Amino acid sequence: MNDPSRTGIVRLEDLPKDEIFIKLKPRFHKLLNSRIRSYGISKFEKRMNSGRKIGHWLQDNHLIRFDVLCKILNYFNLDYKNKIEFIRGESRLKIINPKSSFDFTSCEGVRVISGILGDGGIPTNRSNPYYTNTNKDLINGFLNDIKFVFGNIEFNEHYVYKKNSITTILGFPALIQKVFLMIGLKKGKKIETNQGMPFFIFNLDDDRKYAFISQFIDDEGSINLISKHVSITAGCLKYYKFPRILKDIQRLLLSLHIDSGFYYAKLSKLSGNKIFRLQINGQFQIKKLNENLNLRILKKKNNLVILSKSFKRRVFRRKEYLPVYMGFMRKIQELNGHFTSLSLSYESGMVVGSCRNLIIRFRDLNLIKCIKPYSSGNYHEYARYVTNTKWKP
Repeated sequence: MNDPSRTGIVRLEDLPKDEIFIKLKPRFHKLLNSRIRSYGISKFEKRMNSGRKIGHWLQDNHLIRFDVLCKILNYFNLDYKNKIEFIRGESRLKIINPKSSFDFTSCEGVRVISGILGDGGIPTNRSNPYYTNTNKDLINGFLNDIKFVFGNIEFNEHYVYKKNSITTILGFPALIQKVFLMIGLKKGKKIETNQGMPFFIFNLDDDRKYAFISQFIDDEGSINLISKHVSITAGCLKYYKFPRILKDIQRLLLSLHIDSGFYYAKLSKLSGNKIFRLQINGQFQIKKLNENLNLRILKKKNNLVILSKSFKRRVFRRKEYLPVYMGFMRKIQELNGHFTSLSLSYESGMVVGSCRNLIIRFRDLNLIKCIKPYSSGNYHEYARYVTNTKWKP
């Protein structure tokens, strides 16, 4: 028996058959019409225990409920593959020329899931899943992905106009919601459900994992050229320990041999929700992301290229280590009166996190001292340091 939450594949027959309505392609409808009439409509309806549904359907190729169609096809030993014109659920939106199974194990499939977990959602007050964004490349990309999975899908499109942006909101057929729930997604606000990743994604090939991460960074990530890192943010209600989606992405990155840091960012004063950040640093890790991610937001894509090329790899012999970095610190201090982990990063080519660790090590050796501690909040400032004048190379 198929378990979509583990396989990532939902077949039509996995869905509630009495909630799916189907219009067959004319040629196949004509074939069934001929066979049923040859048998006798009333006699066949009694055999199928379908009431008047079959006779009504045959009159003008009306929609037929999927459970009734399955009984007919089983009796005549036929299948429905490539013979359906469209399907729909309780809403009027259709899936035209639908796939016989909805496969989320492709790059397009995992991007659809990532999009729903990112800027999309499954509301509790209506049956239509949605995806929303201000970026047209993401909107068009999501539409292409969801059509790849389902077929030629109908959708509603609404716009929210703001001063400097236009947000596009895509609404999809109600039937799609049932499919999403079967692969393990949940209804409701993500900060409340604390939704994680469907299990099967962990077992996919690397290109699928990178596709999932690409979509989530497009939706919820940023490329910081100053601090030299890639970060992803997500929130959860204050009684949750952390957002499951970020922990799952951290685990997914680890399976790709990419380490990341997990940070508590802030507590929202308005909502009381906790905001967390997943951060990826380091020359080789950033380059690996640049080589494998497929970002659709052009600015993020370009910034990742710039960030990847910004690292200056400097390797010093052990005996040169201390005087070289003390030299960097003194050079910056002569210009600014002090140095920070950020300014040391610019001068040395190391990432900010590595410079911060180096500064702590030198401070513990009493080679440098802090003259102004780190400050957070609206006016974030890096800690300021100066070298110990007694030290000599």
